[in-house]
Amino acid sequence: MGRFGYAIDSVLLYVTGGAAFGEIRHRYDRYDLNSGTGAYDFVAAQRFTHKWTGWILGAGMEYALAPGWTTRVEYRYTDFGVMTDHPTLYAPPQVFTERHREEFHSLRVGVAYRF
Repeated sequence: MGRFGYAIDSVLLYVTGGAAFGEIRHRYDRYDLNSGTGAYDFVAAQRFTHKWTGWILGAGMEYALAPGWTTRVEYRYTDFGVMTDHPTLYAPPQVFTERHREEFHSLRVGVAYRF
């Protein structure tokens, strides 16, 4: 992850970006209607785990509070692209395709002391 910015007095305005690595998990649950009670009963679950590579792009502002002390606020957008799962929760197995666009927005706030 890299950061590139411009300092004005004690404020640093910057953009940041780089590679993102993650493990993303999906779970599919199957519920069937119980004809005796009219309620839905849990029948099966299937899980998928993806180790994925994506990218991050963000921007932020860091402010020097005192010698050695800074505070910052930063926005990051993370995109892992599209993932596809093929759950088979039915008997006989009926394969269907479930596509996910995995993207995240985050706002980070921090305080740091530099030695």
